[in-house]
Amino acid sequence: MISGYFLIASAARAWDGGATWKSQMQRTAQRLGKVVMPAAFYCVVALSWSTVVSPIPDVTLSTHYWYTLGLEFIWVYAATVFMAPWFGLAKSRLSQKSYTTTVIAVGILAFVVNGYIAAMSTTSAGEFSWLQKLMSAATYVIAFLIGGLLRDVTDVMDSDRAGTLGMRSLAAILALATILEGALSFTGNLTAMAVLSYKSTSLISFALAAASLLFAATRRRALGNPRNAGVIVTLSTATLGFYVMQSLTSSL
Repeated sequence: MISGYFLIASAARAWDGGATWKSQMQRTAQRLGKVVMPAAFYCVVALSWSTVVSPIPDVTLSTHYWYTLGLEFIWVYAATVFMAPWFGLAKSRLSQKSYTTTVIAVGILAFVVNGYIAAMSTTSAGEFSWLQKLMSAATYVIAFLIGGLLRDVTDVMDSDRAGTLGMRSLAAILALATILEGALSFTGNLTAMAVLSYKSTSLISFALAAASLLFAATRRRALGNPRNAGVIVTLSTATLGFYVMQSLTSSL
């Protein structure tokens, strides 16, 4: 969602400025390198450790799940970043109303499908779990697109008004999420809680992510704190490495 907030607007501006497909693909290749190369590095580290030092279950040359579907988020994210120029082109060519309406309609449809599949999977002993995984990937793409729409909101609104909206949105959704999760927990309805929280198909998590991004994007910037900015950039980069390593070594 954060990536969509920046990359879609960036791609649209580039198209409006007369960018060529070659220049867009060069920028995309640079971004993909920052995703693919670290993932490949940690895969090599894990495989080397498993082969030479101490075996890691399922991490071997003869198996492939650990670096394919085992890292599904990495590859879905990479594919989404690759599509950023196309999303930016659509945003550049369509009217703002048409683009916004289309993204919101597709987003609503995705969560209707998520809810339906979750209900069907519950009543059929997980028969539709593979569809849930497919929709999990699709929902990442929806998050990317919604992040782009949030950028439109913060770009056109007055800073004070945007700040108030960000604060109230996050507070309201936190309250609703707490009440819902608390009610499900108190009544012992753990099955419903699990179904509502399956990977990225969780509407609760999606709403919290959107509200958190809107809140962060509308805070007044604290000037003169380069050290804080450096720490944030370092930690955000390390998130990718942490995800890869915990996925590869979770069997330990």
